[in-house]
Amino acid sequence: MIAIINDWLFSLTLLYSINTLANSTLITVIGTAVDHQTKQPLYQEHHQLNINQLTQLPITDTVKYYGPNDQLLAKKTVNYKLPKTPSIEFIDYRLNYQQRSQVIDNTIIITEKVENKIITSTQTLLDKNTIVDAGFDSMIKLNWQPLTQGKAIKFRFIALFNGKSYGFLAKKIQQTETTVSFRLALDNMLLRWIADPIEVTYNKQTKRLLRYQGISNLLKNPDENYVVDISYTYQ
Repeated sequence: MIAIINDWLFSLTLLYSINTLANSTLITVIGTAVDHQTKQPLYQEHHQLNINQLTQLPITDTVKYYGPNDQLLAKKTVNYKLPKTPSIEFIDYRLNYQQRSQVIDNTIIITEKVENKIITSTQTLLDKNTIVDAGFDSMIKLNWQPLTQGKAIKFRFIALFNGKSYGFLAKKIQQTETTVSFRLALDNMLLRWIADPIEVTYNKQTKRLLRYQGISNLLKNPDENYVVDISYTYQ
């Protein structure tokens, strides 16, 4: 009986994988990041993004970060098997720093490696509307209709740079004939004074991310991340 159930589960998993691949397409996305205040060029993101053509949800993403002189600064690999809480591997070549995160049985495991030191932390996902890192894109697309109609969506955001969970509120702030913008802000009024919100702009028809304004994955110095304004083009 157990063997039959295992065979059935394997068949379902295989069928899901085949259907996902059949509906997927690989696109190149270039993100140009400038300093949010000075507008000084900082780096470019080169994405090899695999998306589901039916839902527009991401499947996998390989990102390489290049500096102004085309030097490779960092690399990130994202697997969106769990759309809002994807598995992530990040390497910052400047700092000899590596980070890996994945969700197993409703628990996120974050492993960091700095030179030869390894640190592991875990956190239970208490809210079904929890997102991790780039999972904000899936969260917005999965809540596209209520968000574009003006409804505010609450969610928990896990910041990989410190492993902590924060309450956030996503809300539409602006729209034109072709674009719509959302603000992702801390749900705590006191914390809003010390942390700037994230603002994202999408194409209304394709649901493609066009602009990101907020904290970066890359460190500006050992104690501070860049705050960036990134414009995306699709090839």
